Amino acid sequence: MSERKESGPVFAGVVLVLLFLFLYNINFSFLPVITSRLVLLVGMLWAIVLAVRGARLSMNRDMIMVLGFGTLSFVYSLVNLFLHGFLDASLTKGTALILVHSAFGGFFFALLFSKGRYEFRGVVKMLHAAITLQAVFIVLFFVSAGFREFNLDYIVTNSNLIPSASSFRSRGIAGSYGASLALAQSFGLLFGGYLIVSWSDRLSERIYLVASFVLIVASVMLTGRTGLLMLPVVLLYFALVAYKGPKGLKSGILPFFLISGSLVLGLFGLKFGAALLSRADSAERFNSLLNWIAMEVIVTDDGIRFYTLDVLLKHVFFPDQWNLVVFGDPATWDLHRVPSDIGPIRLLFGSGVLGTVLFYMSFIVLFFSLVQSIDGYREKLFLGLLCVFLLVTEFKEPFLMKVNVNSYLFILFFYLQLSKPGVMKGLQ
Repeated sequence: MSERKESGPVFAGVVLVLLFLFLYNINFSFLPVITSRLVLLVGMLWAIVLAVRGARLSMNRDMIMVLGFGTLSFVYSLVNLFLHGFLDASLTKGTALILVHSAFGGFFFALLFSKGRYEFRGVVKMLHAAITLQAVFIVLFFVSAGFREFNLDYIVTNSNLIPSASSFRSRGIAGSYGASLALAQSFGLLFGGYLIVSWSDRLSERIYLVASFVLIVASVMLTGRTGLLMLPVVLLYFALVAYKGPKGLKSGILPFFLISGSLVLGLFGLKFGAALLSRADSAERFNSLLNWIAMEVIVTDDGIRFYTLDVLLKHVFFPDQWNLVVFGDPATWDLHRVPSDIGPIRLLFGSGVLGTVLFYMSFIVLFFSLVQSIDGYREKLFLGLLCVFLLVTEFKEPFLMKVNVNSYLFILFFYLQLSKPGVMKGLQ
């Protein structure tokens, strides 16, 4: 792909800060609102300025379908909430946030990237940089008692982890621990993989990409085992790109070296980093981390089992009443939470067949649009694997409902839509 001249480092620095504050929803104790809302306010004001200056948006078919299904999902959820006596608005709030937070926020950053004349690779680099920055903070949270104490004093957390788990799991500068943070961090592995297969001859860029890969692997291990599922996806991406014969990847040695080396360096880097910063409990915390990661694989005389898969199999069940199947009950989302973590099953109980179809249709259209709107084998493969990965992990938890996950999708989606001729006029 040909590269346009991007805006300078000052513009990039401002966008990176805004991107970080938006993606990680930080709830500082000294601010009245979380940071993502401040970013959305900036976006709203800028959108008004652009409209006054004559900028015009012509929505294409993909944008209308994605936002249309999203709006129908919200309206259906709102009506269903009314019919069930407004007992639990959590599901309705989630569908509303997709439109107000993720879609509008994604559009705002797409405008910024278009204004800054960013190519697709440049957009991925910025998203990757935000994840790398968070990885640094996540590692610091684990190895540095001083940073951890500062973090806990000034950042309000929202976590349902048991104390034994929160003693070694990290959050960096974010509002929560948990699987959704781990999943969002794991995006950086695939983003980094895409950047690596097309890296330049500059030694500094190569060192940065390899070092960031190690940091992000460490951050995923510290936040949740779910994110480790991305490693085989990255390996598959490298293998399929290598099959096409790009320079430097024909042998397939790089992916194996990078992933295995990152795991080793990530683990031992955490151990020695904690020891270097003189944490009295560093050895105990590191051993707890290793035991927690190792819990995922269960070896018995009958073979090998996976802890998460065993748990999820117990979460597979369906409504036994026809009204729940057809219409669902919003109270099963949070107030009377159905005992399952599987995304489609929770949606089925919470909004019935119609609401579930409307919700997932918005993302299915978005996924197809992402792949169809980009040229190039590496780019299509990169976005295709990202979409498949999210469909698979939806059976672990309803991640697509979470703004710290789906915001990445909307940024990429709107950037690709605004790159099409005639969609946005008067921006420059």
